[in-house]
Amino acid sequence: MFFSPPVPAPDKRFFDFLWNTWYRFSNEPLRKSLEKFAKFPIASAHEEGQPRLILVSVDVADGVPVTFDSYAKQDGSRKTEYGSYVKQDGKEIGFEHVIRYNDGITLDQVMASGCYPINFPYSLMEVESCSPSHSSSNPDFSEQYRKEIRHFWDGGLLTNTPLTQLVLLLHRQYWYDQRIKRQGSCYYCSYSKCASYSATRNPYRS
Repeated sequence: MFFSPPVPAPDKRFFDFLWNTWYRFSNEPLRKSLEKFAKFPIASAHEEGQPRLILVSVDVADGVPVTFDSYAKQDGSRKTEYGSYVKQDGKEIGFEHVIRYNDGITLDQVMASGCYPINFPYSLMEVESCSPSHSSSNPDFSEQYRKEIRHFWDGGLLTNTPLTQLVLLLHRQYWYDQRIKRQGSCYYCSYSKCASYSATRNPYRS
């Protein structure tokens, strides 16, 4: 990436732009290299003995880590949920932000995990964000989400290695499975016939 021609970006906020100049590099050389040498989307499965790819980025506006996982979740989908957990009128809607990538990790997500601030531009991705209304005719609250473009930076700003995210994902899933085995019901709703419980009857997926 550093072989791209730098573009000077003087900082004029404090009238010292002659001595306070930043240089912005392009992400395009990296993008072209990834397109050439990597095959996207990247999807893998524990059942097939395939390695697991976990990437960490940062949602710039919220200042929180965002994890992308090549393994599917219990219901077979691939998605990243982050932010506050939203409830309305005593009913659970879901996480504030959702990024879906059912076919696997995309090039944009890889770029989002490696866009270091100041010297490189933001990485932009489409995110489904929750905006609760006073009423909803859809019982799954899907109409509460709207698509928007959000900015992302290198995950190393908040998480130098993905170890924390790896431990959280596996540790949480382990105890989720253990509780289902002991109680015979879903961790979230305590109902033995819900979709989440049915999915966990299959071999370990994520």
